[in-house]
Amino acid sequence: MDLLAFCVSPAAALTVFWIHGHLTGLLITVSLVESAALVGLGIQMALYADLGRS
Repeated sequence: MDLLAFCVSPAAALTVFWIHGHLTGLLITVSLVESAALVGLGIQMALYADLGRS
């Protein structure tokens, strides 16, 4: 649930922005930084959840 709320929803919003937004250099840079942070958050959440352990 947390991964869906905190990673998938913002990723969907970024995708819509990239497809339909008015893109300038600064906005693209900020959205790429946000994407990198989002990937980092997803990795940290998966590691914290310890999905490999039964």
